[in-house]
Amino acid sequence: MEKPAQLTDEIFAIIGTASGKVSDSIRVFQEVESLLKKELSREYIRGYHAASQELEEKNKLKQQREN
Repeated sequence: MEKPAQLTDEIFAIIGTASGKVSDSIRVFQEVESLLKKELSREYIRGYHAASQELEEKNKLKQQREN
């Protein structure tokens, strides 16, 4: 994940572009939602790969013990 401060800065930069109109506010919320979804997706993929590697290592150790 990006550094939390950097992510927060990006969110506030997006929010700062809102003019106060409802349509503009909706656009801003959609941009923030998109940014957060992208970050969550990255973190999910990183976690998935880390867990897969850990499982693979455990299986290798188990096979080595059995042999």
